[in-house]
Amino acid sequence: MPGPAAFAMPGAVVAAKNMAFHASLYADASTFASAAFSAMLAQWIWKTCPVWLKEDISFKNLLGKSGTVEKEDLSHFGDIVNKLGELAKSSKEIDIVVPQLHAALLAYIQLTGQIKQASLQGKQGADDIISRDYNYRNAGKSVPIESLWTIEFREALKYATWAYYSDTEILTGKLRKRGYELITHNLSSRPGNVSYFLAVSPTHKQVILGIRGTSSLEDILTDCCGSAVPLNEPTDENNDSIRIEITETGIVVEDHDNEGDNFIRCHEGILVSSRRLLNAIESHIVDWVVDAGCRLVICGHSLGAGAAIITAILLRCRFPALADDDKSQIQVYAFAPPPVVDHDTAIGVSSFCTSFVHNSDVIPRCSMYNLAVLLECLLRVHQRLVEEEINPTTAVSTASFIRKLAQGTSGEMLLSPSQLHECIQSAQKRIALRKPGHLYVPGRVFLTFNPWDETGDPDDVTWECVETDGAATVFRHIELNGGRMFTDHVTSVYYEALNVDYSF
Repeated sequence: MPGPAAFAMPGAVVAAKNMAFHASLYADASTFASAAFSAMLAQWIWKTCPVWLKEDISFKNLLGKSGTVEKEDLSHFGDIVNKLGELAKSSKEIDIVVPQLHAALLAYIQLTGQIKQASLQGKQGADDIISRDYNYRNAGKSVPIESLWTIEFREALKYATWAYYSDTEILTGKLRKRGYELITHNLSSRPGNVSYFLAVSPTHKQVILGIRGTSSLEDILTDCCGSAVPLNEPTDENNDSIRIEITETGIVVEDHDNEGDNFIRCHEGILVSSRRLLNAIESHIVDWVVDAGCRLVICGHSLGAGAAIITAILLRCRFPALADDDKSQIQVYAFAPPPVVDHDTAIGVSSFCTSFVHNSDVIPRCSMYNLAVLLECLLRVHQRLVEEEINPTTAVSTASFIRKLAQGTSGEMLLSPSQLHECIQSAQKRIALRKPGHLYVPGRVFLTFNPWDETGDPDDVTWECVETDGAATVFRHIELNGGRMFTDHVTSVYYEALNVDYSF
């Protein structure tokens, strides 16, 4: 028997239809059409609502039905709204106001396109220090791209990709071909949870945990709850917590605070998801990893990569025996991870975490720090629009602004490459690198990229690679590289970087 809330929205639809009928007796046809359209729209919204939202107690309250909301992070619609509100409040702490933000953003997109085009045509100028390729090449230690073509890296990428399978039978078949048996395959459909599979090979003495990336609205909501929160672990049924901190010796568990606030800070939504994942598989980890001594490899792409990293941190805290770096019993391979931990932790987990970032992939650069840098750049662009009298505030200036945009990449630049470079550097120097609310890509990071300054056959793509960390300057601003900033995130480009045939 459906609960009373199940009839809440259909009842509203009926009421709306009745209103439309009575309105038709006294109003014109347009009023009737508007009311009818509203009724159909309400009905469509109700039908398309995900099941978890219809059943959510806080959503039922929103519809006027009373109930009690249990306090569990991201378990309810109201809690998600609150978390998004907290993130919005933290973004307001960035004290940078850009007038005519939309115009500055459009002009900035054009400017970055012009700089890229000039670089591709060899017209950027003699100052190589300001070039994008120079910054990439000097972001860390140059390594041959072939050094990434290892069996370990390639297999990890495949397992991360296989986490996207929803068909358990297909996943089981692929794992068995590699000598693994599927232990569990969980497909999540609620915010604050991630989909994953767990498989074991007694022969290889290895356990694989593959975590799926963003694939649904629920995953997007998890991504968006991105406030940086301290990492505490409950120690008993009373929910008492212990401190998880980062020190010179690594990640430690402490019951005191002699060194000030050195909490590990994590992406809130992904921390909640990782904790739930670990709670669900903990018994299997105890059996196969803690007791049987199998090696645990955790792989993920995008959201899954972030969850893989935090899950590994939680595991090493719950089971200190797994934190012995000499044994290397836990290894994480994160492909295109979002920024998920604070600066010191991002550096401190390099012994067991390897991240991969390609080109201008925007997801590893989605952070509050980079938002502040972007706003500084947009403010400088706005100032140039004002100086050139093309800021769209009047009919004349708006027409001039549109003509400017219509020039595409062939028009005159509002800022030279060196001026934009100085603006980015200036912003990076002003913004605190180790501010608790700023998150970074963890571990040792392999940055693969296609140079802009290469000429010749466009089909003959050149690859370069540097080994660096998530605090490198190339990750501390959002590179608006046209559509590439989004297409650089898909799994197929990581297959190409690792020289693996893409089959999914």
